[in-house]
Amino acid sequence: MKALLIDPATRTVTEIKIEKGINAIYKAMDCDMFECPVELPNGDVLYCDEEGKLNREKLIGGFTYSQGWCDIIMNKALVIGSTPSGNSTNCKSKPADILNSKEWGAIRWAPKHLAEKYLNDMGF
Repeated sequence: MKALLIDPATRTVTEIKIEKGINAIYKAMDCDMFECPVELPNGDVLYCDEEGKLNREKLIGGFTYSQGWCDIIMNKALVIGSTPSGNSTNCKSKPADILNSKEWGAIRWAPKHLAEKYLNDMGF
């Protein structure tokens, strides 16, 4: 299925193909647990590394948005489509939609050293 990979290490949002299922999500994001904190207006869902702030060995950087966004997402994230019943499907979003959102503004990248500083300042 079509998904978008958000990679703060390379500062890219790339369309990728992944298999359906949680193992493909874990592999694409290189994580052990994920959460889905944001549903986009078009029904797509943002998947992120649930342990991104805790697992410093895997820290590669993070991202946030310039307005209306209250937290930093650490490590890789995925945007995947969702059906009304909650099943994963092809995402509708394009990379440009994620790089500059109407709701949140432009994406802001946090390279690894700034992500580490943020975590230290927040007491993680």
